[in-house]
Amino acid sequence: MKQRRVRRVKNIINVAIALVMVLLVFLVFKHKEGSFSPVFIPVPAIIMVIIMGGMLMNIVSIIFNGAEISVSESPGRKFMTAQHGMRVARVTGVLVLVMFILFTLLIPYVEDYISTNEAEPINLSTIKVDTFENVDDFDVEYAKPLSIEVRSGPPVLFNLYFKDIDTGSFGDVPKQNGSVPSNTTFKLPIDEFPRGEYKIELYIEGGPEGTQSDLVYRIDRHINPDLRVSLTTFLLIIAIANLAWTVVTYVLMRRYEVESVGGLAAEDTFENV
Repeated sequence: MKQRRVRRVKNIINVAIALVMVLLVFLVFKHKEGSFSPVFIPVPAIIMVIIMGGMLMNIVSIIFNGAEISVSESPGRKFMTAQHGMRVARVTGVLVLVMFILFTLLIPYVEDYISTNEAEPINLSTIKVDTFENVDDFDVEYAKPLSIEVRSGPPVLFNLYFKDIDTGSFGDVPKQNGSVPSNTTFKLPIDEFPRGEYKIELYIEGGPEGTQSDLVYRIDRHINPDLRVSLTTFLLIIAIANLAWTVVTYVLMRRYEVESVGGLAAEDTFENV
């Protein structure tokens, strides 16, 4: 009866956490200015809320598993409750720890893969054009400074255009333009620009035919910090909590196993007498 009451309270608390999570997801969507037209869904912030809610539910389950053990009426029942808690905590802890390790190891490779890094010559007849977003539609990738490095040759000129959401075009007037001389690296702080789509044109002017500049064009892209926090900090907390509870319940199992066997042995002795 007491165990049933403990489980009922646990379920009520978990339902309350789930309802709060739904409300927080809605508030985060509004706070991050999410929209469906144009599409912008703040996935990392939503994932952070969900994982944080999952972490709270998991901790609640651990706490109430301990409560169930304490209110159990016999060593045998305590043993079975502790055994169930240990199995669940062990599987959860190992799986979450593996996810944490994989995510931590893969982040640098993913960021390098999604970054743009091009080294190529640019001549009088070439205009290099690239379009990009400084924040993607799902708020997962953040573009950090755009780097224009001219290693040799005449200066490289650039025009940066911003796409107008209403007209759907980049327009004729650049948001920013300039010139990058030889042996110089220029960085555009596109992470500080308004969220949206951009187009850049890179070219050279003047000089005899065959003139060219050695250009290195790079955009570093990074995973949203919200996603990093939710998939590292919270996952690590969940893994540590579950692995620690695995150890605790294992110790309790050994204790109640001895008490349970001792109790049964005592009953057999009494009956024989």
